Amino acid sequence: MTTPNEELALRLFNVVPAASYQMEKLLGLVDIVFSDEVPTAGVQCTRAPTLLLNPAFVEEYCERDGHLLMLVMHELQHVILGHTTLFPRLTLAHNIAFDAVINAMLCRQFPSEADFFRATNTWEEFPHRLLRPAPGWPHEPEPLPGDASDSERELHDLLYNDRDQQVTYHELFELLLGQLDPDQRLTDVVLLGDHGGPGGAGEGDEQAVRDATLRDVLRRIVEGWPPPDQDLSGRDQGRMPRNWALDPAASARAELRRALRRLLVRAGVIQRARGGRRRSTQVEREVAVRTVLPQLNDRRARAWARLHGRPPVLWRGQVQTTRRLSRPQPVAHVYLDISGSMNQALPTLAAALRAPHASGELRLFVFSTVIDEARPGDLARQTFANTGGTRIGCVLEHLEQIPPQKRPRRVVLITDGYVGAVSADTLQALKVSLYVGHYALYGDASVNDLAAVSKHVEVLPSLPGVG
Repeated sequence: MTTPNEELALRLFNVVPAASYQMEKLLGLVDIVFSDEVPTAGVQCTRAPTLLLNPAFVEEYCERDGHLLMLVMHELQHVILGHTTLFPRLTLAHNIAFDAVINAMLCRQFPSEADFFRATNTWEEFPHRLLRPAPGWPHEPEPLPGDASDSERELHDLLYNDRDQQVTYHELFELLLGQLDPDQRLTDVVLLGDHGGPGGAGEGDEQAVRDATLRDVLRRIVEGWPPPDQDLSGRDQGRMPRNWALDPAASARAELRRALRRLLVRAGVIQRARGGRRRSTQVEREVAVRTVLPQLNDRRARAWARLHGRPPVLWRGQVQTTRRLSRPQPVAHVYLDISGSMNQALPTLAAALRAPHASGELRLFVFSTVIDEARPGDLARQTFANTGGTRIGCVLEHLEQIPPQKRPRRVVLITDGYVGAVSADTLQALKVSLYVGHYALYGDASVNDLAAVSKHVEVLPSLPGVG
């Protein structure tokens, strides 16, 4: 006789796509159990990582084994994307935006299971319909009801119908802020995953995000996942690159300028003294001279003697001289994270970087999942390729493509920390030391991966009114 937990495992094994998503590995590393502690699903990290599923919810909504897979995948995505740490205080609007992105992502990956999301929320009301595809989707989707706003129609179309564009949960959050009371409670909206605690903060998921054992488990599982047919922006691969303006603020707060300068000095990008970075170098060179001393290498001397009957008074020759010259140091690289989660901080950060960039003390690059370089001159007049996603791999690939003799030895990364893990072996192979300016809008845990391999982490001060 099988136990309820064994039945859960068998149901997941029965789903054909489950094998592609490493469910067997998940079940070997994480216990999956029925529990009334969560309304739908959640993760608990005590002695061992445990995925909790509410038995009443499973019985009502998980009619097929594929539906159960959707519930499990939804909760895993919550933890993987780190939603609980993205904002200091989560509201209903945050949670609806997070669920809308994850639900759309899963519907695109598993269109045959889209009826699971259609069953959990109604199509007739806002914001419920943002959490599900339209009736008839994906082949003949019905239009949104007549009371839907133009903004809602555009975002829903981006979530489910437009294959060339993507939407971020930041864009959804902006829409919801305009149409929802942040403290409103909609008891009939079905949110999946852990949304427990004050304001739906997802306390279990927050502990899971910070648990090193579970993070390691999820990394090993996710490495084997096939890529989705379309990436949704956030802490992910983002959208197709598009032209994007950095738009620096008029000025940066003195506190932020000082913090950035401490970081750049620590990384050796700029010196404490005024002026550019220069290095005294000993240089040897040959100098042409005229002298009364005979010079064996003066080829004209013999011809002069034949013409004038005597050697020249002044001989031409070359002498070796040694001088000490002050030459510019190779300029270090600064990589500024311009992903969607950094949007609020970028104008002020750009303002603080404007002076050292203009003076040539650093080369400024911006990165999302692609790299672009800021040209000398006014940052406000330039546009950059930006996907809205985040991937530290593009920075490492950019450094790898630089010839070793020209590659900077010290690299500065300015980010909120949500860029992924960096291997110490990779940095060692590149012969690069990493220095991090951490804009800690989303908490200290977000920089853990980088702190483990960096020479120094400078915590940048928060901005008034942000977050």
